[in-house]
Amino acid sequence: MLMMWLLLLLLSWRRGEARCRKTKSGQGYPLTIGLLSASINDLQKHKPIQQELKLSGDVAECFQSPHYLNLLINDTLKMPQHGWTYIASGIHQALITQAADDGVLPNLIIGPFYTNLAMILQKMEIPYLVTDYKGFDWIDMNRVQDRVNWKTMVEIRPSAQAQNLAVVDLFLHRNWKSAMMVMPESATDNQECQNLAEQMLNHSLSVIPYTVQPQSVILSSSLQELLTNAKLYSQRQILICSPRDARDNLIEAVLVQSSVLTPLSGARNMYRLGLFSARCKLLAFRYVIPTNDDTSDTEETDAAASDAARVTSYALSKYLSAQTTMRDDFSAQRFLEALRTEAKWNPNVRSAELRLNMTTDEHIVQTLGQMGIFPKLVDIVVVE
Repeated sequence: MLMMWLLLLLLSWRRGEARCRKTKSGQGYPLTIGLLSASINDLQKHKPIQQELKLSGDVAECFQSPHYLNLLINDTLKMPQHGWTYIASGIHQALITQAADDGVLPNLIIGPFYTNLAMILQKMEIPYLVTDYKGFDWIDMNRVQDRVNWKTMVEIRPSAQAQNLAVVDLFLHRNWKSAMMVMPESATDNQECQNLAEQMLNHSLSVIPYTVQPQSVILSSSLQELLTNAKLYSQRQILICSPRDARDNLIEAVLVQSSVLTPLSGARNMYRLGLFSARCKLLAFRYVIPTNDDTSDTEETDAAASDAARVTSYALSKYLSAQTTMRDDFSAQRFLEALRTEAKWNPNVRSAELRLNMTTDEHIVQTLGQMGIFPKLVDIVVVE
């Protein structure tokens, strides 16, 4: 009887141990993920990744619970002050001070693009999952300027050049010849817009650029001037290019100024829900897909974080499924290949229009009559 009890206890203990069948030791691989942040007050943006990165099945058995490193651009990596020189030591210091496995490099770094960071992570052979074309408020260089094929970097968004080409395709498909383009005045913030203007000119499309300061007290009058000139010159296509729209709200500002009516869903939700009261069609390439719920306020950064969690989770699963022999060492190169498999963006759709997420409410358009600032239907193309 005693032997039987001991045998049952041993079997029960072994079931609870959840041994990994992919490692010789049966132990799971350490999983350390570095999350970039602008400041200590920016940690709220890490929650979508932490909440949505779920480990199950073989992944849960063969990877330890994720340990997250908070890598602050200013305080931890010190890039604004020291460029690339402190990044490696900053990561090692974070491993020590934030109670991660000392001596074991992070499996992955997630965050927006920095040239200095891409260069150092390539040297350290750490995969870098990029969520945006450029960094937080401070940037060293964005992906419009830096076109280097960094060996350890994986992007989950289409390149800015590819996104802009989709807009060019739309103009060519609709046989539109010109457009007025409104963009932020700051050269740091409008690189994507400059690239769009360049691609349009390369395809013999005329562009009338108009720059504004989104935070200026005279923004409304500046936009009124833009729209008045568009009307005077019978310009039927207006491009709104707002790469930092989560901060600038330039898209909503233009839509508000283009109508004498009150926004149907509040200025904040009007654009994202497609409920605008201007006499226009809104065609938008945007990262966040709006819902029909007025209370929903999904930010672009949350959507990018959610995608990063999904890609990481799938890549971990693919990493294990591709492993044919038992081994105790984690291969950063094989994990990088798994990430690249999961983070593909495929622009090869049947028509140019399908490259854009187009939102319009035909009922609103048809019943507005002449109440908007424009006497005829105007096409407003949004690039966010």
